[in-house]
Amino acid sequence: MISPFPKSEKSKEELFFRLLEHKNTVFYICLGYTSDYPQAEELTQEVYLKVWEKIETIETGLNLKAWVLTLAKNKCLDHVRREKIRRSFLVDLIARKQNKMNVSQNTPEKDLALREEQIRLKRTVLDLPEKLKQVIVLREYGECSCQQIATILNIKLGTVHSRLNRAKIRIQKNVEEDNEKQN
Repeated sequence: MISPFPKSEKSKEELFFRLLEHKNTVFYICLGYTSDYPQAEELTQEVYLKVWEKIETIETGLNLKAWVLTLAKNKCLDHVRREKIRRSFLVDLIARKQNKMNVSQNTPEKDLALREEQIRLKRTVLDLPEKLKQVIVLREYGECSCQQIATILNIKLGTVHSRLNRAKIRIQKNVEEDNEKQN
């Protein structure tokens, strides 16, 4: 049987501390993806949580640095993808509203309109049925993956996708109806 740890390592903890030697490199990879120091620190912590979870899968002879940096890259790509989806969903709703208002850029009116739109959007989310609200809040505000939501709510992954889709459709419908009422 192949030991999950290199021959020179005696325990999971020792291997983890050996992998921590690459913490600065992991941090700079995360910083490169986010350009935000606190976010890069948070992602670095998430990478090392993933390292701890997966440490027993390491096989003898594996390039440890390449392994941990691959985990970092994948975590950052997931984060960027999640942020892009979240921002595009929320910003798109707000942008459509602003375009209809014909508010010029960088004005107090635009700032006020944006804040009001964000408040309306939050109210719309809060008014959703509980099952839809749970998934949209976990996804958009809690930044949970669909798999994490399924685990947290103890429901099937397909149910999470279905509820997210229904919640987004309902939010868009409510925002469009709100826009029509104001025009």
